[in-house]
Amino acid sequence: MLNALIEDLNKYVLFLKKEYDLNLSFHDFFTLSKEYPALLSLSSHTDSFCKIIKAVPELFIKCRQHQLKVAKCCLAKSRCGMCYAGLEEFVYPIRIQDTNVGFISVSGYRFNPKKAEKRMRQITGSYPVSYTNLHEAYMLLKKDAPDSIFLDSLIAPAAHMYEYLYLLTLGRPENPEYNTSSNNYIFGMICEYIQNHFTEKITVEQLADIIHCSSSYINHNFKKNTGMSFSDYVNSFRLNYAKKLLSRGGSIKDACFESGFNDCAYFSKIFREKYNTTPSE
Repeated sequence: MLNALIEDLNKYVLFLKKEYDLNLSFHDFFTLSKEYPALLSLSSHTDSFCKIIKAVPELFIKCRQHQLKVAKCCLAKSRCGMCYAGLEEFVYPIRIQDTNVGFISVSGYRFNPKKAEKRMRQITGSYPVSYTNLHEAYMLLKKDAPDSIFLDSLIAPAAHMYEYLYLLTLGRPENPEYNTSSNNYIFGMICEYIQNHFTEKITVEQLADIIHCSSSYINHNFKKNTGMSFSDYVNSFRLNYAKKLLSRGGSIKDACFESGFNDCAYFSKIFREKYNTTPSE
């Protein structure tokens, strides 16, 4: 039943994207994603504007910190607001009884270009981000707001599915507050960074510097939450991506290097170990 619910949730999010051009992401700081890696694909904004911002490690951290503030601002009802970078989003709380356990973001809008312009200038003046690229991505965002009543009706089923999944897995939440130093929060930052950068070279040492904690803490936290080593988890993302490239007719060499591997022999070896077939097959 749980797997079917997760599959239905993914299908519904895809339906909203295709039919209504809505970009949904779910943020509970990976409490559930620890249990169900299939939910990781629903945890990040996918528009090009956010990808440019999150490519910079310092801004990636700021995004995570901003999510904590958003969670505390939508404790009881939905709201619309601008993120620190200039993108605007609709936010819907995910609630269990009287406790807010997370939120759903419907993002990708540009309602206030003057205010956003100021924030983009501040970011590009302080971090290694091209203003031209960021502004071009901003102009691709949607400028027309959806009808709020119609949007409410579309998001409600997604929120209820997530709430039900939360109850089936974890029961009632004991602590309604978001704790920035919690293991869940640290693990969430690690997982989201991997999801956005798995095609690049990623090391525990590099990630420890970004997250501001020790390498040993990351290794311990990772093994505890996933039962896998850090490198095995990163490779699982790369293999899954390589499999998609191969299924679309890509070459083995392209699938290897585009998914983040740098050795075709090693890629073929672990691909066969995971899928019990060779890349060519």
